[in-house]
Amino acid sequence: SYSQRGTLMHRFMQLADYERAGSDLDGEISRLRSAGAFTEAEAASLNKKGLTAFFRSDIYSRLKKSRLVMREKSFLVKLDDINAGEELKALYKGTDGMLQGIADCIFLEEDGYVIIDYKTDRVSAGRAAARAEEYRPQLDAYAWALSRVAERPVKRRIVYFLSCGEAVEL
Repeated sequence: SYSQRGTLMHRFMQLADYERAGSDLDGEISRLRSAGAFTEAEAASLNKKGLTAFFRSDIYSRLKKSRLVMREKSFLVKLDDINAGEELKALYKGTDGMLQGIADCIFLEEDGYVIIDYKTDRVSAGRAAARAEEYRPQLDAYAWALSRVAERPVKRRIVYFLSCGEAVEL
């Protein structure tokens, strides 16, 4: 199913050695398959075109230069602390006012942190910007949480659509 493929893509982005994947995607998929991270069928269902586009993207070349890259960084923040809008509060109704999230990837540049949220939504490049807006409250919350514990500001929030290779900055 489409959502299973999305889960597999996220798993790849979580576990992959980016350096290797950037130079030999098939080799990295094979390595992860051999390590038991994917079955043969799961490995075959990965969107290689989307992954290749990511490893050729501007955002990846910036990430590669970073001295600090964090993946799957989890956060727990109090909704009251982030001046959450009604939309976000409604989304987390019945959760003790706590928002738990996991940022897919965060990397540090000279002037601050960049948060990347990988999305596997089926979206065409022309619709990516509008679709990314739907994720703004989530990324705002991550940025707020990170800025509380980090010594540098969060300067960019990027939604990266693996389906079409489009990076949208919020």
